[in-house]
Amino acid sequence: MAQAARSVTLTRIPGADLETCKAHARAQLSLPHYGEPKLRAIQIAGEGGIEARAHTRCRNAMPIGIVACFPHGEASYVLTNRSRGCRDSAGNPFSKTQWFEDLTKAIRIAP
Repeated sequence: MAQAARSVTLTRIPGADLETCKAHARAQLSLPHYGEPKLRAIQIAGEGGIEARAHTRCRNAMPIGIVACFPHGEASYVLTNRSRGCRDSAGNPFSKTQWFEDLTKAIRIAP
């Protein structure tokens, strides 16, 4: 994971349902340099969640943006990994995204 060279932001948002997660995931990738995100169902910490991925519209090669969201308790938790713009030198654009999947599989909720 350390080789990814991009930070992952964890955010707690109000609303504990998949519709809230879908809307927030799309919003996180609604920056002008991203295309339309593709959503898919995932499991995080034993909870059903949503993952959104979007390619950039930049002329130069950029890593894709990834957002994962899952509801738990009375809130939802969002993991965001994205670039700020087409001039953001955020990591290797040709790196695989397995590290993000490994991260979401490793998450556990403490009681």
